[in-house]
Amino acid sequence: MIDLNTRIPGAPPGLELNYAFAISDNGSIVANSNVGLVLLKPGPVSTAPPVVGPISANDPVAVGALVSVSASFTDADVADTHTAIWSWGDGSASTAGTVSESNGAGTVAGTHTYSAAGVYSVTVTVTDNTSGIPMRPRMPTWSITTTNSIAVPQAQTARALPSLTAAS
Repeated sequence: MIDLNTRIPGAPPGLELNYAFAISDNGSIVANSNVGLVLLKPGPVSTAPPVVGPISANDPVAVGALVSVSASFTDADVADTHTAIWSWGDGSASTAGTVSESNGAGTVAGTHTYSAAGVYSVTVTVTDNTSGIPMRPRMPTWSITTTNSIAVPQAQTARALPSLTAAS
């Protein structure tokens, strides 16, 4: 007899499998556990965090103008879903990013308006749910952060040139 508890990498603490009900042709197992029925699916479970690329932005931007930022990311576990938080570096509240993803790759976007000139450190933190497949033992949740600087130059004012007179 095989102890199924020895066959689950990264099982949640306290999960104990009692016995298997059924095994499908693809290797999936329905088992009774101390938390009820569970579905065990074969295949690798990635414990790697997502990889976040550099932040791109339409900077420099004028004071009061909308800056658009984005960053791409990949995740070896294609079943993961992700959330993102943008921190703007100017003391304003962080905002949720707009995440678009498919098959382990995605982008996160955000927009912000700066009210004063300066160079601001913009940070995005991408967090995965670590295993979006129901009943798969959950692995640790990862949050990965990357930073870039956004330039908001001081507005230039036009000055009148002195008038010149031609010498005769």
